[in-house]
Amino acid sequence: MPPSHEMLKRVLPCAYLSMDSKGRILEGNALAQEWTGRSLDELVGKPLIELLRDAPIELRDRLLGKIEDDTPPIDVYEYECTLEALEGPPVPVEVRLTQAPNTREFVCALSDQRTLQSLEFKLGQAQQLESVGRIAAGIAHEINTPVQFIGDSVSFLGEAFADLLQLLDRFETLHKSARSAGFEAEILASIESLSEEADLEFLRGEVPASLERTLEGVARVAEIARAIKEFSYPDQHEKEATDLNAALRNTLTIARNEYKYVAEIETDLGDLPPVFCHAGHLNQVFLNLIVNAAHAIDAKRESEETKGTIRIRTRAEGNIVSIRISDTGCGIPREIRTRVFDAFFTTKEVGRGTGQGLAIARSVIVEKHGGTLSFDSEVGEGTCFEIRLPVDGRDVDPEVSTSAGCAP
Repeated sequence: MPPSHEMLKRVLPCAYLSMDSKGRILEGNALAQEWTGRSLDELVGKPLIELLRDAPIELRDRLLGKIEDDTPPIDVYEYECTLEALEGPPVPVEVRLTQAPNTREFVCALSDQRTLQSLEFKLGQAQQLESVGRIAAGIAHEINTPVQFIGDSVSFLGEAFADLLQLLDRFETLHKSARSAGFEAEILASIESLSEEADLEFLRGEVPASLERTLEGVARVAEIARAIKEFSYPDQHEKEATDLNAALRNTLTIARNEYKYVAEIETDLGDLPPVFCHAGHLNQVFLNLIVNAAHAIDAKRESEETKGTIRIRTRAEGNIVSIRISDTGCGIPREIRTRVFDAFFTTKEVGRGTGQGLAIARSVIVEKHGGTLSFDSEVGEGTCFEIRLPVDGRDVDPEVSTSAGCAP
């Protein structure tokens, strides 16, 4: 073997292996030995397929020599799987495999995916922060509207009060004149004129209404502020008893700017026991599903005047709590339904989706809470996602995790 070949194997930032036409290992570099926990002597003669987990059937057949000799050799075959280690955890790898056209021997390079997975996780965290940023912009818009009519109402009250002060000044003058036992016609006429200018009848109706609008605006701002506080409350390491109905209501308040122009909200919140969970993580899941529902409805709308419907339903079923979030949007095409929970998969235009929302949602529900996340969909009619969570924080039994239908 040329010296340059040996030098190349040493400097490659990946595991290098060569195999004969039956997929048996002939040689490997230091990284291949390190990742598998085996010496070169232990690797030589061992079928590569025995070291790989989740390899595609076609690749397995080729490495085991089951494909006919007249089949054209592959150019480059790329796939992801796991490299088994003799000791320690398996290594997630990307395999790039090629085959010599004459000898039909194989050469492959295996790249460690742990760094990439770490980057994907950080990207997922960044996506959450991006989502919070988008929601924060919507919150600013939502806060601005009630604050604006609070300002308008207070301005009106200031102008009305100035008019009333002028009228009161004249009444004081009249009072003084009356006390001196003489009523002056000019003063009375002035009072009548000011009363007309101030439009007392109008003020009697509008001042109370203005005050009522002010109080409504203040209450709305308080509601938004409370929802922000509860939505962004930091998660504890341990699961805590949580009112999921309250969490859903807070999420609807936070997300209002995302759906208010495209959908009406219908809620059917049943009596739920406190659920042991990580509330902050579930808030993110609820937010992702509600925003996705709004986007699906927006994609289907024929005009800005039409609105769809987002329905939220909760029920307690023994030790299980069911949360359904359905929409009357465009639905999910059958050919992509197996991929909707894949990381980075999205059908939205650039800038509107990163393909992380549903992947994170499934991770939170299934891995962090031992629950299930499923959906039913009909193209052109809508989609219904159902979350099923254990009340006590224990894993849901998959055999009893399905419910009777989830029709939008």
